[in-house]
Amino acid sequence: MAMDVIEEVFIADTEGPPKRRMYLFRDPAPTASHQTRGWCFVVEDILDDGGVTPVWDTWEELFAEIARYPAEYATGACVWRRQNGGEQVTLDDLSRQFA
Repeated sequence: MAMDVIEEVFIADTEGPPKRRMYLFRDPAPTASHQTRGWCFVVEDILDDGGVTPVWDTWEELFAEIARYPAEYATGACVWRRQNGGEQVTLDDLSRQFA
């Protein structure tokens, strides 16, 4: 998943089974062709060979709306981290930050 142009990307791997990787990320800044900014949630199953299989994705305008999905797709404990720098975060902290 190439997200190097997106400012806010958060990743969590679950213990499984199945092992999953979840992404929360914010759309890039608005442009002339894309005025609405929102949040995406993506879930992938991690295969034994290291490959991934898409499970589900969605978009919501507000972080509070997108934050409800990870609990539905987590398969065991997970820790959220910023993609840029690896800082550990919680969904509660992010909800307050992006309220």
